[in-house]
Amino acid sequence: MKLRSANDSPNPDTREFSEMVDRYMPLLSGSMVAELLDRHVLKVCGLGLFSVRHYPAERRTGNDGVTYYPPVNRIVLERRKVSSSDFAAMLSRRTDLEDSVIHRLAEILPAFIADRIRENDEILFPGFGRVYSVQSALSFEPDQSLSGILNSEYYSLEAISLSSAEPDALRGRRKMLFLVPMFIMIILATGAYLFYYPVYRKPDTSAPMTAVLFDQQLQSTSVSRNDTLSASMPTGGGILLEEGEYAVVLGTFRKKETAERGIGSVSVSGAVVFIWPVTGKGKRYYRLAVGRFASFDAAEAWMDSAGFGRSGKAYVQQAKRRVVLHGEEGM
Repeated sequence: MKLRSANDSPNPDTREFSEMVDRYMPLLSGSMVAELLDRHVLKVCGLGLFSVRHYPAERRTGNDGVTYYPPVNRIVLERRKVSSSDFAAMLSRRTDLEDSVIHRLAEILPAFIADRIRENDEILFPGFGRVYSVQSALSFEPDQSLSGILNSEYYSLEAISLSSAEPDALRGRRKMLFLVPMFIMIILATGAYLFYYPVYRKPDTSAPMTAVLFDQQLQSTSVSRNDTLSASMPTGGGILLEEGEYAVVLGTFRKKETAERGIGSVSVSGAVVFIWPVTGKGKRYYRLAVGRFASFDAAEAWMDSAGFGRSGKAYVQQAKRRVVLHGEEGM
């Protein structure tokens, strides 16, 4: 970390916008993740353009033989000027913040990013990744969970090396072991596209998606809050959240069973721990959430007192529609 000199001490305005961005950082990061997963393109003022690029399977020949590498999707950061209005438009789509807050965040974000990189040589966006400086140039390292989602279809594929000393017949058999799964995967992907395309619905992009947590144990905590709206199990016909209420999302999982196992790891007094099914990019996900809260501040206060903090993967989410015991009404 770089130390400031006496002449470089931050002025009150700098401290004010730094505290504001730090407060909304989990919400900003969740919005950035949702935008990139949905559109494969993300514009951030003060940084540039993030895009998802596909790299096909690759064959490399060396002195020891040939290595076949599976395809991969990577996130690339291109430094370019992005207007604050572009970033504000993204926040408007992904959050329910007031316009005045959105435009203020978009205005101060470039200065905040420059100041944080100047101090620490990096800036961290929880669940999205980190931007760091190397010899005055910026590079990006995505969060492992985000990379896992982008490359979920290639999860079981590994690089295959063929020694130059192997017999041709054995080399051919090992090559087929690589090509056959690839061929099957292409057929399955094509069939899935043809099957789902006629009934595809645009996902609810107004709710930011957090990165999927893989095999992560949630901390067990016991908290009593007075500003929650309900206690223990849901009442009133299985209503978990009314439209406009807030919940704290502890993690998002591909399988409902995994999310249900997470319920046993969280002990909450005076609140409800429940599964919140959502749809994103045509796929079903299951949020492990805690609620109900009447306001953003109340949910944020619970998150702080529970020990999840504002720099981890937990974040506050507002319900866009009523959430009942088996999903969202109208989904």
